[in-house]
Amino acid sequence: MSAQIERNVPAILTYGRKILEMFPEIPSSRKHFQYDFHIPHSDNPDSSNDNIRDFIVKNLGFTQVQAENCVIVHKNLKPEGLSWHIDDCQLVKFKKDKTPKYNIVQYILLDNTGEKFVYLYFNNSKQILPKFTILFYSSTHGVDFEGGTLKLADGKEILSVKNHGFVVDSREAHMVTRITKGIRNVSVVKIY
Repeated sequence: MSAQIERNVPAILTYGRKILEMFPEIPSSRKHFQYDFHIPHSDNPDSSNDNIRDFIVKNLGFTQVQAENCVIVHKNLKPEGLSWHIDDCQLVKFKKDKTPKYNIVQYILLDNTGEKFVYLYFNNSKQILPKFTILFYSSTHGVDFEGGTLKLADGKEILSVKNHGFVVDSREAHMVTRITKGIRNVSVVKIY
């Protein structure tokens, strides 16, 4: 890759690639699954939360405690998609001679430019980071919408298919391409 192209890579994507180098087991922890219940995105999707919790315990191997403490968000993704991001994180930059005032455990250093780059984990309501993100798709690429491809930092692309889903490590950097037609529905579950 040329230096000019590499300079234009978003910092979050650079971080995502570094995390994959640091933790090479992350891609093998991805899991595809199918589910057989309806998630009514157009009318009270929260009515499906009990089905989702039951499914992740019985079919994905998570504990009852994890299911009870998970966070479920139902999304109709906006047409612009999502830029590169890591769930519950933000990029914070410090000068080399400054020390973060926050709990250092909340930071992972990315230093490839001569400056100190760190990711500050958001203080979410649970005060801890999610371990896994589970995606339950309620619409199908090419049928219900166009565009909207999920891309991961290692180049893996995932097209949504209704009643299918994926489990990914929450440290994975990801983005969703622009939605050019229709509505892309997904339920996002964060496991702590």
